[in-house]
Amino acid sequence: MGLPEPHCGAAFPFTILPSETVPADFTLPDPAGQAVRFAGLKGTPVVLTFWHTWSPVAAAQLDVLEQFQKQRGERGAVVLGYTDEPPEVVRAFLQKNGLTLRTVIDQDHSVQWLYPRTPGWKAMRYEPTTVVVARDGKSAMAWPGVLSAEGLQQAMRVSGK
Repeated sequence: MGLPEPHCGAAFPFTILPSETVPADFTLPDPAGQAVRFAGLKGTPVVLTFWHTWSPVAAAQLDVLEQFQKQRGERGAVVLGYTDEPPEVVRAFLQKNGLTLRTVIDQDHSVQWLYPRTPGWKAMRYEPTTVVVARDGKSAMAWPGVLSAEGLQQAMRVSGK
């Protein structure tokens, strides 16, 4: 595809998913119970990160995403977290850590199995994993582990924002 490789975290290169990859649509609640429909975000680049409150590596990613959201959110990029933990646990974690990152909750784990980490895998294998969806809603890139602020910026350039 000829796209440059951003440097993510300390070691992991990203994977460009095939251009025909269409990220799965879903509707899930946020911790306040408000429904979020993924297809409703088409037309705007989306950064979707799969995380858990118990993972210190995921917590480091959330800090990067929070700063990114503050810097880029007003320019149309959507940052969305995903977890399968109970809403009260997620609310407490976000509040305790001063995070405003919108997060969807999937307690029956139905969505994580729809998003491949890399071609050939059927589910997430690393915590956290970040998927960047281009504004066309079709192209996606995936990173296992912590994606740096620089990597996020480069992903936005590649995704058309």
